[in-house]
Amino acid sequence: MRPTALLASLAAVIVLEHPGSAATNFAGSYRDARNTAILNIQSIGEDYYSVVSSRGWEGVGILSGTRYQGIFRETEGDLGRLVILVRDDTLEVHTRYEHSAGREFVERWHRIHEGPFDDYPYVEELPQAISKVQPILPEAARSARVEGTVMIQAHVLEDGTVGETRIVKSIPALDGAAIAAVRQWRFKPATSEGKPVAVWVAVPIRFSLH
Repeated sequence: MRPTALLASLAAVIVLEHPGSAATNFAGSYRDARNTAILNIQSIGEDYYSVVSSRGWEGVGILSGTRYQGIFRETEGDLGRLVILVRDDTLEVHTRYEHSAGREFVERWHRIHEGPFDDYPYVEELPQAISKVQPILPEAARSARVEGTVMIQAHVLEDGTVGETRIVKSIPALDGAAIAAVRQWRFKPATSEGKPVAVWVAVPIRFSLH
């Protein structure tokens, strides 16, 4: 269900006071605490925002001050209520399903800061991937026939493991699976003056239905 269709259902599901002063910089991309999923938030007019999760659900709602209230729907069709508490660069996301008894969750998501990265030292040799884990196409994405390439910035550490990851080119239904795969890659680390150093590298992760 697209945001416009969800908006039509919003008034029937929740009753809100007229929005007050909205929190600044609410729109953007966020990742969960385990760094396995992405939440994309976009303004769709005045104090209305759409929310799309890489876990296969999307929603729409109204931001009033630092509190967002709305509804969401999963790919499979289950409907629920959505409350997001905005605390600086952290979101506390409450989801409660309407038709699945006992399904209620609270999670914290952290903003993904865009822009130039700080850790770009001079290197004599760039990292080389020596072990690649192929991504697993999520069943929800397969059912929706979603494919394409997710571009990730991966911070390759001195020991060749992957530290922090950041989404550069997002496909919401595939972002979580792409991050999960990249975090298992192993590299021959970059070197500077003969010593291993940590650097950022761009990693494209391709998903295909075939």
